[in-house]
Amino acid sequence: MKCWRVVGVVVASVFLGCAVAPYRQAETYISQKEYRQALQIYLKALNPRMQNGKRVIAYEPEAMTGVGVVLWHMKRYNTAARVLGQVVRRTPQYGKALYYLGGSYESQNKLDKAGEIYRRYALLDQSDPYREFLRWRSHWCDRRLAGQNARKAAADEASVNLASLPKESVAVLYFQNLSKSAWAPLQKGLAQLIINDLSSVEPLLVADRDKVQRTMESMGWTVQAMAQDSRSVQVARLLGSRTLVKGSFKILPNQRIELSVGSVYVSESRTPEYVKMTGALQDLIALEKRMVRRLIADMGIRLNAEQERLISASGTRDIKAFIHYCNGLNDMDAGKFESAQGSFRKALALDPDFFLAQDWVADPAVYRAAHASQFAAMNSVVERMISGTGRGPVTGAAAGLYSVSTAGRLEELGFLMDAGFLPGNDARDMADTDFAAAGGPNILPGALPAAPAPPYTPTRWVLPGPPSPPSRR
Repeated sequence: MKCWRVVGVVVASVFLGCAVAPYRQAETYISQKEYRQALQIYLKALNPRMQNGKRVIAYEPEAMTGVGVVLWHMKRYNTAARVLGQVVRRTPQYGKALYYLGGSYESQNKLDKAGEIYRRYALLDQSDPYREFLRWRSHWCDRRLAGQNARKAAADEASVNLASLPKESVAVLYFQNLSKSAWAPLQKGLAQLIINDLSSVEPLLVADRDKVQRTMESMGWTVQAMAQDSRSVQVARLLGSRTLVKGSFKILPNQRIELSVGSVYVSESRTPEYVKMTGALQDLIALEKRMVRRLIADMGIRLNAEQERLISASGTRDIKAFIHYCNGLNDMDAGKFESAQGSFRKALALDPDFFLAQDWVADPAVYRAAHASQFAAMNSVVERMISGTGRGPVTGAAAGLYSVSTAGRLEELGFLMDAGFLPGNDARDMADTDFAAAGGPNILPGALPAAPAPPYTPTRWVLPGPPSPPSRR
């Protein structure tokens, strides 16, 4: 029995090696810019054929992703996005497809779409080699978009009608520090805690901290200037929020803290009411929870059990861990990556379950690669860093087929190959649908020519014979 088991392992290893080897060769061709050869390998794996009078290909995520990667390298970004979009729809937990789909959008200057794709890193297994690159590229996209949107909002500020903004839209400004400057990092940490907790309440649309940070930077404001009551309408327009949460804190003698917080309903004539709370500094997180519940109650919202649980579980009970976290946020905004990472790791050493700090821990090489100015610059580093890693998801018979009417033809793409197919945005099974009539784009190169003649059939038997002579009757 043991002998047969060993034989089975050897046979499986041989088959696995045979399956992986062509993809390794395709990757080598891509690195050598031999795109036609790489494409031929991937297309062969898709097994294009005729079935019931229609062209079909097998769905194999690695091969289809490979086609998308080749198209991206050829700068056929729109076509690459369509191919990769099909992979992501069918295999949403495949990091390589997500990575290059986001890159295809980026290369078309569609940062909003790219960011939406990159944020799906949370769906991936921790072992996926692309996960961290997706995670930090989403951070890069979000910061770029926040900056662009802040500048655009400043230019179009006068055209924003506050009454048109969603009633549930909320922005949390940084808390003003009324203590020594050494306590300034608490300004951002407190705001982030409240943002995180309010985001647990489903009706609310809470502006993220990056949006507040980039708006403040684009306008050249200090924390104090942004929080001025005379500027509330302008700030609300720039942040796209009808409600502003503002506050301050002061560190008192004997390690106590005084908090003040209130909501400004900008589109209403209500005078904001600021609530003060005082307690031991070590109880800061508990005070923050009381503040959040008071804010939510003032908005007329009643928490359900799950929302209550999420708010209660957020943050840390270790005040020193929280202070390290605040220092890390401050340093990240200032571009001090190494110092910030040191602070986040100190926070986690004190409280390993402090998930807000966990979210910021990054590998320096991954972080720097993911924050390159262009996707192409990042990709040249990423390809070297993960070369030779995992091959992608396992597929089986359930993967299914794509099909298209024989009337559908693909563009040549310069390869001198016959055309193939792939469905467009319509995710329905295309087996019984005329592809051209459905409006699907002809985008996958090199599938099938017309149906071949039967084997060994002389050409003269296929061609029509001469017309019969007229009857002499």
